[in-house]
Amino acid sequence: MIEEYHMDRLHPRIFVAVMFLGLALLQVTGCASFNNTGLQRDENELEQLRIEAVDARKHLREEMEQHSDSHAQASLAALDAILKYVQGVKADPEKFDPDRIREYNEKIRMVKINIEQLKNNSLRRSITFPEGTYKIAELEAREQGKLRELSEDILRSATDLHRRFPKYPIRITVKVLGFSDEAPIAEGTRLEEAIIENISEPKPPGPARRRQFNRVLSGLRAADTGRFLMEMIPSGLPEEFPVQFSKQIDGMGEKLPQAEAAPPYEPLDSRRRICRITAFVEIVP
Repeated sequence: MIEEYHMDRLHPRIFVAVMFLGLALLQVTGCASFNNTGLQRDENELEQLRIEAVDARKHLREEMEQHSDSHAQASLAALDAILKYVQGVKADPEKFDPDRIREYNEKIRMVKINIEQLKNNSLRRSITFPEGTYKIAELEAREQGKLRELSEDILRSATDLHRRFPKYPIRITVKVLGFSDEAPIAEGTRLEEAIIENISEPKPPGPARRRQFNRVLSGLRAADTGRFLMEMIPSGLPEEFPVQFSKQIDGMGEKLPQAEAAPPYEPLDSRRRICRITAFVEIVP
């Protein structure tokens, strides 16, 4: 005959031991379930971060191809660092850090704003120089006004970004391309003197010399335009404003500025005596 045992018939010590064992098993299975839930949540957050970073990188590269004069390398490097972190966590889940995930999501948000900044046409201008000139002081009032307007637009964009992301510095990149027409440089003039000062070996008189001189002239136009903007923009910012400046200056000589107007261009076309200015204001993530 088999005797049935009930919990209330067990020896007190045995009863206590059984109870502790049951509680321990319950705790273990409960923790395992909790850990599995937490792990799944971490994996979901990591995968979402990867998707957002890949998408932002794709759109950033597309805009950089459209606007090769931008300085979005910092944003691209930030996205690459995020994707590298994702790969590291997949290899070693112990590296998962919720604080870093939040930080990286914030950086992706900043990069998306920088992508929109690349599309900002209000930060582009072209100014036309009178024939045989390169100094801003020689520009017509209307052309000087374009530069002041551009400076104000740059300041407004930088201030807005700083207000939204006060913990991060702002970078302002200004690129100036100078162009010239095919007019020869008159001999014995102050303009010729200024050009020769910037040439180590002037070419003999002829078309090659004209092209060489006009290349230098276009560079002088770009340089003076860049200097003017680099003086105006900082003067409109508070001293404590966290801003970085970058400037690119290049003289294109007699090369046709195709994007300015439809050809044909005449050899002495005023549309060729220009400086094309592109500014890019970004958050440094």
